[in-house]
Amino acid sequence: MKELGLPDDLLRLALTHSSYAHEHGALPHNERLEFLGDAVLDLIISEWLYEEFPDDSEGELTARRAALVCEDTLAAVAQSRDLGSRLLLGRGEVRGGGRHRPSLLAASLEAVIGAVYLHGGLDRSQELIRGWFAHYMQKERPENPKAQLQEWVQGEPNGHLEYRVLRQEGPSHEPCFQVGVFVAGQLVAQAWGKSKKAAEKQAAVEALQKVRS
Repeated sequence: MKELGLPDDLLRLALTHSSYAHEHGALPHNERLEFLGDAVLDLIISEWLYEEFPDDSEGELTARRAALVCEDTLAAVAQSRDLGSRLLLGRGEVRGGGRHRPSLLAASLEAVIGAVYLHGGLDRSQELIRGWFAHYMQKERPENPKAQLQEWVQGEPNGHLEYRVLRQEGPSHEPCFQVGVFVAGQLVAQAWGKSKKAAEKQAAVEALQKVRS
C-alpha cells in the first residue's frame, strides 16, 4: 500500500488483527488505531458533507454520513484497495474467510485511517478519504430506515425506540444476530443480519412497513 506512505512498522500495526497478535505472543494489534480512525473518518466525512450540501438539514446530513461510514461502504472501500489480502490474520480467521468478512474489512480500514492520521495529519487523511469515498458520495438523500423510524416514534405519545439483540447464532468468526425493535416497550419487528448494525437496519425496515400499513 505505497499510496499511504506509512513507515513499515506503523503499516504493519494497522494491518495486524488481534487474532494474529494472540497467536504470536500477544503482539500489538490494530484495535487502538481502529478507535482513532473511526473518529477521524467521522470528522472528515462530516466536514465534507457540510461543504458539499449547504442546503441539507442536520437530519439529511446525518443520513448521508451514515450511508458513507456504514459497514458495507467501508468494506467496499477496503476491497477496492485490496486490503483483505494484506491483513495479518490468525489461522482461524483465515480459515473462516476473515479476509472477505465485511466487519473485519471495515474495522481494518478504520485502523489504516488512524495510522495515516498519526503519520500524515489531518490534511493527508482528508486527501485519502475524499479520494477513496468519492465514488460513494450520493447526490440524492440515501434511505435511512433507522432515522425514518426514529422520526415516526418521536411523533407518537410515550414514544421510546430501542433495539435489542434477541438471539445470536453461528460460529464466533461468522455470527448472525437477530435484533428486535421495540417501541414503548413493545416488540414491533425483528430481523436477522450478519452484524448487529445490519440486523437493526433490516428490523427498522420491517417496523416501518408495519407502522405505515
